[in-house]
Amino acid sequence: MESTSLKAIMLSFLKLRGLQLGRILSEVGFIRILLLLVFCLHVLALIPKFFFYTPWLAGATVILAINALHHSRKDRPFLERYFVPYARHIMLVEYQLLALPATALLIYANQLWCTLIFVTVLSAMPYFNLSIKKIRGSVKRIYFLPSTAFEWKAGLRSNYISIPLLLLLGVFFGKLIFMPLLVIFLLTIILASFNNYCEASLMVEAFNRSPINFLNRKLLTQLIFMLILFLPINLSFMLFHAPYWYVLLAVNVIGLMIQALSICLKYAMYIPGEALKRNNLLLGLAIACFFIVFLAPVPLVLLVIYYRKAVNNLKPYCYAGNK
Repeated sequence: MESTSLKAIMLSFLKLRGLQLGRILSEVGFIRILLLLVFCLHVLALIPKFFFYTPWLAGATVILAINALHHSRKDRPFLERYFVPYARHIMLVEYQLLALPATALLIYANQLWCTLIFVTVLSAMPYFNLSIKKIRGSVKRIYFLPSTAFEWKAGLRSNYISIPLLLLLGVFFGKLIFMPLLVIFLLTIILASFNNYCEASLMVEAFNRSPINFLNRKLLTQLIFMLILFLPINLSFMLFHAPYWYVLLAVNVIGLMIQALSICLKYAMYIPGEALKRNNLLLGLAIACFFIVFLAPVPLVLLVIYYRKAVNNLKPYCYAGNK
């Protein structure tokens, strides 16, 4: 009886995920899906080398990514309410499926101990509650950030584990030339996700600025804080790899462009109180363009387009007479 019930629950869950996937694909559109596939094929040629030469680092990177997903997913209350008592089992299956390519690459690279630890940590993740409320309580109030940087305050609270861990990896493993660059890339994605949620319209009106001034201030805040966060990683890279300063500069410039685009996308699509999850896909496509040489100028074009759209979209919420 119990196995029949579990089977029915799993089928219902898979059907729900299938419907969600179909809706997302229909919203994304055919052209964007093609660009995403091109990016995936390009990256797939590089990933096996990462797992062969630095298997422990590769496994840790996947664990960190899935851990960030686990602690930021918004459907956990839904799963725990409607799929009791199998909610955590379902999350376990999801994470194992997500990590299946990584597991297969670790086995193929003959890294059995690494594979065993990787699968064990991944399996424990849905059942592991590391006093989340206590840790969040300690970062509940972030006094060193101004009240106008509320996106950063919320983002740091949500990523209170991932960001410090990545910073430590970037600083203490700076001797590995790719490590700081990889950490900057991952932090760029995390920081861009701070702009996935739209604040209430009163919080925009409270700035009492014109749309252009408001948007420029948001951009400046995001870029300054990003450079401050990246500073120890940049110093670590320069300490060991100063002759390759131009590579570090390029990665930082790309990070700045992605942050600027995330701000412009947010306010181009701004709807008070709404979550703009769809923007993640647009940002993902913009990031993918940097890995394909002939598409590298596309993010700059998108930045100009969405900056203009953001200014126009903010006009009903800002005081256009202010200079």
